[in-house]
Amino acid sequence: MDDLFILYVSVVFMGSITLLAFLYLFQARIMKNKGQSMERLLKVGLFHDLDHHVSRVLQMAEEAIYAPTYGLYRLDVRNGQYVLKSVRIQEDARLKVGPSYSGLVPYEKERYHPPLSLPCHEDLKKTAVIQQGEVTLLNMVINERTIIQIGPIKTITKKQWKWIRQFAVLMEKHPISAFGVRKRWKEYGKSHSEEKGKASVDVNSLRRDRLHMSKTFALYYGYGKADQLSFFDIAIIEPKGMRPEEIQSIQNRKTLVFSYLSLIEVHPSEPIFASLKKEDFLSVNGRKIRNDSFGTYLMNLRSKRWMDYLLTEARYRLHSMGTDGLFLDTVGDLELAELPSALKADQMDALSNLFYTMDLLYPNHLFIQNNGIESLFLRTAPWIDGIVWENPPLTLQESKEWVDFMLTRLDRLVQEHSIRIFLLFEASLEEKRKALPIAKKLGKEKNYLVYLASENYVADVLDG
Repeated sequence: MDDLFILYVSVVFMGSITLLAFLYLFQARIMKNKGQSMERLLKVGLFHDLDHHVSRVLQMAEEAIYAPTYGLYRLDVRNGQYVLKSVRIQEDARLKVGPSYSGLVPYEKERYHPPLSLPCHEDLKKTAVIQQGEVTLLNMVINERTIIQIGPIKTITKKQWKWIRQFAVLMEKHPISAFGVRKRWKEYGKSHSEEKGKASVDVNSLRRDRLHMSKTFALYYGYGKADQLSFFDIAIIEPKGMRPEEIQSIQNRKTLVFSYLSLIEVHPSEPIFASLKKEDFLSVNGRKIRNDSFGTYLMNLRSKRWMDYLLTEARYRLHSMGTDGLFLDTVGDLELAELPSALKADQMDALSNLFYTMDLLYPNHLFIQNNGIESLFLRTAPWIDGIVWENPPLTLQESKEWVDFMLTRLDRLVQEHSIRIFLLFEASLEEKRKALPIAKKLGKEKNYLVYLASENYVADVLDG
């Protein structure tokens, strides 16, 4: 009986050792595969620009270290704070993040909500377990301007620390290079022609690379013309004039499609107009501000009703219509001289919050701002990918000093935020000013994109 018992214990013991060895090897294989997967992703340029691939970065962190929330922060050098760029959550956490004015952040004490910004202090410049109030987090440094905060956590295992160190080493081994961008773009073009059905994932991950590699753009607010627009690298359209299948046909030719969205002005013919209240309109001394040239009214960006409408329209254009980004128009109204300075500042703050919210909600899409180059862009630059200067007075002698100053500012914008600059001219005004030759020269010198649009932007799609 004793011999049988000893045999039984030996079998159980050996079985346990075998099982533990199997589990150890299995876990080691997982970590090895993660490292190899991370290496492959880096080689194809996953980290070309962390701002533009935050979802993938957070997904990799989630696979290695379990926690309810994963927040990626980027340092805003202007105010010395880390700004929350993207959040990834486990499915059971159901976290929502966004400015409180829109109702996107319900307060729930038992859940951890990543702060929208963090002061830049020494504790955040190293990878370590830190305390944020009563919450324990892993602060992981990606580069000098980017950190990931993971938590709440209890402990970090040795194997997880090994993954973290490997991650840091790989980041140093794969620096950013323009060559890598061009190479990936060529690979995308090849794969797109061979496997059209699989191209949509590549389109999402390479949108910003494609924006910066683009040589031509067009803007057209009329109906149809999908075939003509597909000859350009970028097409800005009015969504009412284009069916989803037409948008898809343009995108199939490797053209980025941006949908027009007016943020400040609304026309009485728009369906939303009937439901608007007095407080939704922007007013001075009790009188609504009206753009007599187009018969539109300026809207109050502090209005929750108007904000909800804009966010709903953004979702419809990006998800339902499937466009690659938004062309955000009429924001230049906030630089009008007749607006009181206090009102102007308040509305600019509200607009910055809106841009920030859309950037959080749609990190894989692109945003181009129209005008607002005097002062507004200083607030919105962190959240946009391009800016259009509409009908710049390049040939007006009385505007020469101002134009030169604006061009200097645009150069600064490109250097600090890698934003693409567009110069847009409308045919009837260009016929009087004759500014296109100067614009094309600037385009070659400064890598600006230049386009002459048809009269009122609706007559036709002119050749680039």
